[in-house]
Amino acid sequence: MKRKIIFVLMFCFLFLEITKSQPNDTYNGVYFRKHFSERKAISYPKLREADITWSKMVWRKVDLREKMNLQYYYPEQPMDGRMSFIDLIIKAIRSGNVNAYDEKDFLSSQEFGLEMTLDEISQRFGVENGVKRNYSDDGEGYSDIPLATGDLQTFEVKSLIIKEVWYFDKQRSSLGVQIIGMCPIREYGRGLKKVFWIYFPEFRNALATQDVFNTGNDSERRSFDDLFVKRNFSSYIIQESNLFNNRVVEDYSTGIEILQEADRIMQNIFILEQDLWEY
Repeated sequence: MKRKIIFVLMFCFLFLEITKSQPNDTYNGVYFRKHFSERKAISYPKLREADITWSKMVWRKVDLREKMNLQYYYPEQPMDGRMSFIDLIIKAIRSGNVNAYDEKDFLSSQEFGLEMTLDEISQRFGVENGVKRNYSDDGEGYSDIPLATGDLQTFEVKSLIIKEVWYFDKQRSSLGVQIIGMCPIREYGRGLKKVFWIYFPEFRNALATQDVFNTGNDSERRSFDDLFVKRNFSSYIIQESNLFNNRVVEDYSTGIEILQEADRIMQNIFILEQDLWEY
């Protein structure tokens, strides 16, 4: 008798669990999928000043048109619950929970001190008074087209500048890296413009809630935060902290030498890590 009662209760419990699930909770009708809106950013390790024996600040460029970086660029317009990295950033700024900072403060002591308004961001995208100026491919001609309020052609952002700090933590005996800020670069005609800077830690929770298309496995979706934490992007160093007023690599290198200098900076970081070990 007791077994029958237990069996009936188990059956009722399973029936209620199935019936209370809505159709939009399924993925391809095969299994239930956890919503990304419930995810949180991966916590950084707790760091103490006394444990950081060495650090180096570098800036690197990410070309979103490279094959490895296409998952940050597409889709050009939000679709099927997915959006590009820059569209997600703009959405987070419009929510009012995070801020954008003027790129004119780049490399100054107040890099994340001068906040930007949505109108100022629209102007950096070429939108003024509801009109967008589109330049031809040769950069010589242009045409003005009306845009709806708040409508931005974010697909013009085709590269990013990432500011990050590499450090050696003696407490964990490991070399680590953390991203500090990002700056989208807009390309129009033959022109380039730094749109704004974001303080990366402020955006991590927003990045953790947006899934990214996985070309190799539809069952495994990752968030933008996962991709950056796992260093799943292609880039090269364009600048390092130095004695000469933080000059960029292009100031003293040309052509293929720029990439060679970027590799040299990165190799010096890895060599220093090996030199800190004792055998």
